[in-house]
Amino acid sequence: PRSTIAAPPAMGLGSQLWSGALEWVRATDTGEGRPNPPWSPHRLLDSLLQLCGDDGASVVPLSSDGGGTSFFTTALRGSCEYVRAGLGDPDRICFVLFTAVLLSSVYALCCGYYVLVIGRWNFCGLGRYRIPSRLPPPPAALVRRAVIDTAVSHTLVRPLVLFAVYPWLRQRLRFEVDELPDVATAVWHVVLCMLFDDTWFYWVHRLVHEVGWLYKNIHKQHHEFLHTVVFAVEYAHPLEDFLCNTLATVGGAVLLSTHVTVFWLYLGLKLWQSIDAHSGFDLQFPWSPWSAIRWMDCGPAHAYHHAETRGNYGGFFTFWDVACGTYRTGGTPDATKTGTANEVPRRGSRVRKSKAA
Repeated sequence: PRSTIAAPPAMGLGSQLWSGALEWVRATDTGEGRPNPPWSPHRLLDSLLQLCGDDGASVVPLSSDGGGTSFFTTALRGSCEYVRAGLGDPDRICFVLFTAVLLSSVYALCCGYYVLVIGRWNFCGLGRYRIPSRLPPPPAALVRRAVIDTAVSHTLVRPLVLFAVYPWLRQRLRFEVDELPDVATAVWHVVLCMLFDDTWFYWVHRLVHEVGWLYKNIHKQHHEFLHTVVFAVEYAHPLEDFLCNTLATVGGAVLLSTHVTVFWLYLGLKLWQSIDAHSGFDLQFPWSPWSAIRWMDCGPAHAYHHAETRGNYGGFFTFWDVACGTYRTGGTPDATKTGTANEVPRRGSRVRKSKAA
């Protein structure tokens, strides 16, 4: 039998926005007013459930004795039921779609700004702020691999992860409209999230550098880029992405039980700052608002980190590096890679456009 979705009361954040889509899904699943296409979400789930049988026993024999249940069929049935229940929650779907679209939009806009507006079109002569390096530029195959990896993450992995963790976040963040914070609270929460993020990121990032096995098997993927380029920002091993990036980003918001709108604001700001640090440019205010913030980890500091694979481990700021003696700046010998000096300027200095970059 075909399943139907009953629209819940429009009380939660996003219910009104999603009610029209629910009506479309209901009509699609029940065949009311339009054909019932095979790609209907619930029809696909029903097809998978039929393979497992209504009683949990597989219609297609998967066990050694030609029948019965198996771990695979039990897990498949449970997963299908979980997804089916989730599709009936408009707030959950709204959260997944808005978060995924928000992050992908910030990524696309920032990459377009640095790669096209500045890098290719040299808007207002901003190309002169490119950080020079005598290291060879990243090969086209590496850039292509990073772009494909990011595209898969944005279109498949991220939405699935958001869908799965929504119940957990729903218990720890505030979602109701009447709980919206005032501007002062929102700003204070963003600042605290930045401080938590930077602290967590610094120590985990330093750990994966100083423990040889972790660097070789996990973090080295990100350091295939000896240049800082925007496409390297999310190119990382899945375990590093979870331990170093995701936990640092989500942890502060969860501890503060902040509102989901503040969480969305912080996600966008964090991605923007990360792309700025990986841009390969030492832009000044107002072209890069981050450069106006004292102790901010901007392009030159992270360019040094990628070129030398040591020092400057902070995510947002440099004060942990200064306090722990891991802050590096200025020209550095790079004989192990090129036999020449890798020129990395101090933040705020104007640099000439590099022919190699």
